[in-house]
Amino acid sequence: MSYRNPLWGLAHAAREMGAGNITTDEEDTSYPIENMIDDRFGFGPVFKFETSVATHYIILDMAYTLASTGHDRLYIPQGHNLNGAKLKIEEDTDTTFDGSTGNTTTLYSETAIGSSLSLDIPFTAQSLRYLKISFPTNAGIWEITQLYVTKTLATVVGPNPRWTDELVPNVMQFPNGDTVQYDNSQRHIIYDYDAVGLASAGDLAVFDWLMENNFTHHPFLLYSTDSTDSALVMRLQAFSSKDDRSAPKSQDTRKRVSLDMLEYIG
Repeated sequence: MSYRNPLWGLAHAAREMGAGNITTDEEDTSYPIENMIDDRFGFGPVFKFETSVATHYIILDMAYTLASTGHDRLYIPQGHNLNGAKLKIEEDTDTTFDGSTGNTTTLYSETAIGSSLSLDIPFTAQSLRYLKISFPTNAGIWEITQLYVTKTLATVVGPNPRWTDELVPNVMQFPNGDTVQYDNSQRHIIYDYDAVGLASAGDLAVFDWLMENNFTHHPFLLYSTDSTDSALVMRLQAFSSKDDRSAPKSQDTRKRVSLDMLEYIG
């Protein structure tokens, strides 16, 4: 297994744009569009189409989220019924998606979804305004737990080699001190970054975004140091960013950044 600097999927474009900028060909009003931007990954309500036809689609207006910087990942957590569905992802400069007036680009060719608890699809980043997820040829009343469209970010500086990545029990403790295993164990990851400063301003921007938008409440995607790992849905438990005063004044400002993260399981 090879090493990589961790990748971060911090933006949740659909949630940021809001349900008013998401359109579908139809919805079951008992399972509305708002359910696709619910933050309970795989444990909250689902969005559901109403009838079984082969023309279902979802279009996101990316104008005020990631349209200018690109987006390169679609993540749908467990709880969907898409196994066997043929999914396609396209972008366009308008909502026609037929090439007549816009500039249709296929990001993910129509492909049958295999058996998977979660769906994680990378594609080449684009900067077009409208993103379409569709099921062009096979009918179904498809259910989607959450539509997490993001841009994966990497830092120039990697974490300190002595990072922590371990499984910790998820237990319930009673007043008498007894404990019981409450659910599956969770990944607990701590990354410390040294010498992150003006020379790596982009790195600081990643960490600042994580701090400002995800601290304690919004889950985010982490692709950890093992290059074969799929996405982990994490929450930030603790964050610190401190000046490193041991660096000579002649050098760029340096910081020490620490991120304490716990896998989100609902």
